[in-house]
Amino acid sequence: MCKGSSAEGGEGLSFCIRFMLLQPLRLASRVTSPYTGEAFCAILLECNSQWVLPTKPHIEDPNKFFSTIANGVWHRSADWITQTTLEESPEPNAWRLAEKGVYYNPHRISDEKINGSLLELVNRFAKKMPIEVIESKGYMISTFENGDGYVMHFLASDYDTDIDHALDEMRFHRSRVNYVNKVTPVNVSDKLILKTQMLPEVFLPFGEEKASVSCENGICEITLPKDTSYLIVKLK
Repeated sequence: MCKGSSAEGGEGLSFCIRFMLLQPLRLASRVTSPYTGEAFCAILLECNSQWVLPTKPHIEDPNKFFSTIANGVWHRSADWITQTTLEESPEPNAWRLAEKGVYYNPHRISDEKINGSLLELVNRFAKKMPIEVIESKGYMISTFENGDGYVMHFLASDYDTDIDHALDEMRFHRSRVNYVNKVTPVNVSDKLILKTQMLPEVFLPFGEEKASVSCENGICEITLPKDTSYLIVKLK
């Protein structure tokens, strides 16, 4: 029991609190630790975290601004960002050079006013690949360079789906979780055309049929089986 009463003032209450906190530590220390409850508590009180809130680093170099930010918390905008002014351009959609390697356009991508000019700007600085996709209707494409060539992934972007309606009618509750028994790609081309001097090899992970490939004068045509949802093209 906790000793002390209201007549004894705060000392009795203090003893009661210490007793309640240390008693579980005494029991645990008998099983798992050579320390007494009081010693274990003293060790805990001496554990002080050395972590401090990071201060704002001062970044002046534009190159450092686009690299990792010191302490990962705050940064101070470089002077070239806050003090650079751009002259008005007669062409509202033109890209303007704000700083070496930094181009500015007043429009957002969602405004749909700079799609063509953005592609032109990217092509000026992007690494030229020995592959040009001429026809790939309905497919999203990801291209990766490996040690001896390139690997391209083609994934259908739109599908016709259906669920098991008989199973759905037996359900006692409604939810968005359904047993999907049909996934068919739609609006995809059955032929891909690539402009390249490399030889393509086609893999169809989700089907047993094979694609046919024909190349002539740097133009390769890949004829796909019907409803191909995903394919891998390796070029070397």
